[in-house]
Amino acid sequence: MVINTLKEKGIPYQNREEYSSALRVAMPLRATPGPGNWWAVLVPENYIHEATAILSELPIEIKTDPDVWDFSSSKKVKRGWQIYAWIVLGLTLLWALFEIIKTLIK
Repeated sequence: MVINTLKEKGIPYQNREEYSSALRVAMPLRATPGPGNWWAVLVPENYIHEATAILSELPIEIKTDPDVWDFSSSKKVKRGWQIYAWIVLGLTLLWALFEIIKTLIK
């Protein structure tokens, strides 16, 4: 939606996929949204105000510094990933505790 709008208005852009690990890659054919992973659309400095005005009419959030959970606009998707992350962390901690206890018993 963003890219099509910029194309229609003749605003130059570059799109890429960014990760919270600071890795930035040209937009792949198949984007992979997830925690710590988002898409960025860059425009030249002299087009920023025009692009912001045009894109502010779209149902998107314009940010210059997204956080780890800004990969989706759906609160359900974000919440699902957060629950999944807590479950994985909890199971990992339980496994580590089990291994420590097992080592102390020997």
